Amino acid sequence: MKIKEVKEFLHKLLDDKCPPPVFLWGPPGIGKSSLVKQVAEERGIEIIDLRLSLLEPIDLRGIPSVKDDKCFWTRPPFLPAEGEGILFLDELNTASPSVQNSALQLVLDRRVGEHKLGDGWYIIAAGNKREHLAHTFKLSAPLISRFINIEVDCDIDDWTEYAIKKGFAEEVISFLQFRPELLLQLPPTSDTPFPCPRTWEYLSRILSFTDNIDVWKGIVGEGAALEFSAFCKICKQIPDIQQILEGKKIYPDKNNLSLLVATIVGVVKRAKPEHISNVLSWTLGLEEKFAVFCVHLLMHKGDGYKEAFYKSPVKEEWIKRFGRFVV
Repeated sequence: MKIKEVKEFLHKLLDDKCPPPVFLWGPPGIGKSSLVKQVAEERGIEIIDLRLSLLEPIDLRGIPSVKDDKCFWTRPPFLPAEGEGILFLDELNTASPSVQNSALQLVLDRRVGEHKLGDGWYIIAAGNKREHLAHTFKLSAPLISRFINIEVDCDIDDWTEYAIKKGFAEEVISFLQFRPELLLQLPPTSDTPFPCPRTWEYLSRILSFTDNIDVWKGIVGEGAALEFSAFCKICKQIPDIQQILEGKKIYPDKNNLSLLVATIVGVVKRAKPEHISNVLSWTLGLEEKFAVFCVHLLMHKGDGYKEAFYKSPVKEEWIKRFGRFVV
């Protein structure tokens, strides 16, 4: 399932009073952990990130104490009895088999010993598979059968919408539109940097203060860094985006696809709702697939852009030209 589909599913699932636990499987760096945190934030509930790989089996039970000649276990702080939230067992399959066995009761019965997880808390786990070059332990059949298991896919459209909303560097967004297969490319060995949504976000953050190719290689790997470097040189030929937003009909070389995509992403990233009419007029000078691509990205920036589109005096002409696109 795509990230967006998984998020929608989790929201619907958590509407249930007592939903079954969910395990999100997927390659490293595609945003599984961020997805769970976004769901908690959007629902206005707490989240406890519990890394079982850092615990011993006894830690789940609690610290033993003696009172009135009787032994009892104090409640672990990560096992809340009240409130509402997500108990997130991230990287669950990096925990040793003994700890996984201790988690069986928690996952199935929502309790550890005499301590019960509060009714308002939901259990979600995540992890990588061995084929993803992750150092993991195999989950036992009894444990894996306690989850709804979901494969999370890496999707360029979902990532692009996310990247634009988060303000990622235009060069990164544009490059991955031109080379979407590099959004995620697992390396041949586990000790080699590789491109994935997480590392592209890191590269986006440091672009403003370093263009050192060796640093880029250490983030997304040598091959992706070299291609990205060449693309950045092309981006320097992008026309003045501000003039386009002000209504000027200036275009890059339309035969240079990478330059055209970079220009579109630059327009979308900097456009505000009040620029919609000028942007629509500008896209009338593009081929259909590029005009549709530009407006599609704009519509996913927020409701204000959709409202501006429907109120624009250019809307009718745009729909007449590119009527196959349904906003």
